[in-house]
Amino acid sequence: MNLETSSKASVAIKSATALAHAKTEKALIHHIKCIQTEREYGRLLSCLYAFNAPVEQLLEPWVKPVLADYDERRKSNRLLHDLHTLGLTTPPAYKRLPVIKDLFAALGCFYVLEGSVLGGVIIKKIIREQCPKLPDNAFGFFSGYDQQNGLQWQKFLAQFDSLLNDADKKSAAITAANDCFKQFEANINDFYAWDGN
Repeated sequence: MNLETSSKASVAIKSATALAHAKTEKALIHHIKCIQTEREYGRLLSCLYAFNAPVEQLLEPWVKPVLADYDERRKSNRLLHDLHTLGLTTPPAYKRLPVIKDLFAALGCFYVLEGSVLGGVIIKKIIREQCPKLPDNAFGFFSGYDQQNGLQWQKFLAQFDSLLNDADKKSAAITAANDCFKQFEANINDFYAWDGN
């Protein structure tokens, strides 16, 4: 019996995506640690929005009907608010996106997007220390659910586990989550290469 078939979906997917998660995080954190100006913070927000917004559009037809709080969990609205707070326009969407064929793949990708909230408080602190003059209201995305981050994550995982209740569903979610991490990492690298950083 392997981990993927013998455990809850949330346990299996965390283990099975650990490498892809670490690679994506490494690509992103390099640019986060370089932020010294409002312009550089705006570039980071643009990079994140350009991936989150089109992926959310792909996921919505699948995920919204099964997650009652889907609208509250969307990240692109918060990113757009932060961009507009800095006086920036909406960036174009990335073209390299994960493949979504069914609900279970959609849930795997949504797991990736939703998990981004967990490190937000730490990232916000890092950016604040590096660039203290940024406006307080330009951190909607990295603030996540404020003091409710842990509670909201556990609430999501409970729904995630109940929907992915057999090996085939878990496998589809894991494959899609790994693809989502892979495409996100590629888009981060492409964005900063094109942007000259």
